[in-house]
Amino acid sequence: MWTKLNSETPRGLPFSSEHRHEVSNAINAFLLIDQPGAHCVYFSGGTSNLTFTKTHGDQQSALRVFGVGARALDEAKAEAEFLRTCYSEECDVAVIETGEEELAIVDMTFLTPALPNPADVWALQERYQSHIATANLSTLFDRDRDIAVFVNRARLAIGQLTSGALLPDDVGDRANLLFDELSDYLDRTPRVPCHGDLSPRNILQNADGRFVAIDWEDRFWGVKDYDFLYWLTFMNNSSHLNRESLQISRHPHEISVAILTMIVIVKESVSLKAAVPREGRVSPAARLHTVLELL
Repeated sequence: MWTKLNSETPRGLPFSSEHRHEVSNAINAFLLIDQPGAHCVYFSGGTSNLTFTKTHGDQQSALRVFGVGARALDEAKAEAEFLRTCYSEECDVAVIETGEEELAIVDMTFLTPALPNPADVWALQERYQSHIATANLSTLFDRDRDIAVFVNRARLAIGQLTSGALLPDDVGDRANLLFDELSDYLDRTPRVPCHGDLSPRNILQNADGRFVAIDWEDRFWGVKDYDFLYWLTFMNNSSHLNRESLQISRHPHEISVAILTMIVIVKESVSLKAAVPREGRVSPAARLHTVLELL
């Protein structure tokens, strides 16, 4: 979520979604030499990293590709560290170090798309946060990446959305009042390491049905249950966005709604800046109304 929602953060991305075919060709050319008989096909991903399915004989695995350069290699090693620490029983992990001018790749036991329920996602979040604390992986989290930044960005985004007639003034006023309470709450609430982009596509499962969170590039310092609430904001989880699900969260109910509101507003602002086509999409006002109805 950090690199995707914080436009001030330099991305320096080595490829975009339009380059998936070229990346696939590059990986297959590498595999032809390094692992004869192996090949890969695109599975999922975005602009900062991609996931491919690799087939080698009768074995399958997932390749997480981070691009080229030292930064990409550092992110590949960090992701491998999270996977090894949090999911040693779910998947085997290896980093393919191809040098700073080549693709940085994480190879892990094949995982498939998952359809977890809210309780599953909450438990997944609990497990990796516990492992991160035990293994002291918090050193991989930048202290400047803090949830308070998102509150400020959400306040600015409200102005952008209301001035663009995408959000009624009274709805923006309600959101700002929630952010006042959220800011006070954050001032007295300890931070915990968060995944930052726990979208449905970033939750996979192994052959035994155990869940795994991939794509740790947007990790940041948030609060407990942030990742769970983030997952609820996706449109394909709309059936779970209800009071029953929010009872799982350990925050006061109004604070959970405030966090949901913050996430939705920042997402909408990013889509607006990126000029994402609105055809067929729910309007920002409608999305926010769904969240505010939970109060």
